Amino acid sequence: MQVDNLIIEITRRCNKACYFCLRGEAQNIDISDEILETFLKRFSYINTLTITGGEPSLAPQKIMRIIEIIKQNRISLNSFYIATNGEEASSEFVNSLLQLYLECEDPEMSSVDISNTDNYDEYSDAVRTLQVFRFTNLKYNDYSEANWIDEGLAQENGVGKRAVSVYPIVVKESEYDDISIEEGDIYLNALGDIIGCCNLSYESQDDYTICHYDDDDLLGAIKKYNAKLECE
Repeated sequence: MQVDNLIIEITRRCNKACYFCLRGEAQNIDISDEILETFLKRFSYINTLTITGGEPSLAPQKIMRIIEIIKQNRISLNSFYIATNGEEASSEFVNSLLQLYLECEDPEMSSVDISNTDNYDEYSDAVRTLQVFRFTNLKYNDYSEANWIDEGLAQENGVGKRAVSVYPIVVKESEYDDISIEEGDIYLNALGDIIGCCNLSYESQDDYTICHYDDDDLLGAIKKYNAKLECE
C-alpha cells in the first residue's frame, strides 16, 4: 500500500501548556513499538511522513524506532515533516532528525518547523542547535490568533477561531492489487487508533476513528468511514 501523507502521533507528552492548544491537556503516553511496527509494515511507499504529538522532541526514541521499521521492511520514504516548539534539542532528538533525513529519497523536501506556539526565544540554545540543519524553519505566523483551531484547550478557553474541516479519504486501486491513498489524512494516534483528520483534540479523535492499528482491512475500513461522512 502506498500513501501520500502519513501522520504519526508519537507522544502525548508536552513541555508547554499553550492555552490555545488544539490537542487538550498533555497526557503521559508514548506510542508503543508494537503499534508502530504493526501499522507501518503494511506500507510500501510513504510520500510525506509527518511526525507529531504532543511534542515530538520528547520522544526521539520513537522516531528512531520508526526509522528502524522503515529500513527493516524496505519502505520507501520520500520526505518528512515535524513541527516542534523549540524548547528541547537533545542530542538524541538532533540525531533522530539527521537519521530521518538520511533515510529520505528526496530529503530536500523535508522540513522541521519551530512554531511560535508561545513566543519562543529564537536565540535560545535549543533553537540555535536545531538551526544547524538547513531544513529547519522559524515559523512566526502559523499560530496567530486567526489560525487557532476550535478544539482542545482553545475550545475550552473560548479562543478557538477556526472550525475543523473533515474530508473523505481518496483511495485508488489498480489492476495489480496495488492500493494508493492519494488524498486525506491517515493519522495514527498514540493509542493505536487510525483517524481521518489531523486537527482534532484527543477527545474529538474518537468521533473520526477509521479503525484500530491492527485492522487487517484498512481499505474496507476507509470505505466505511467515507460512507459515514457522506451520511453526516
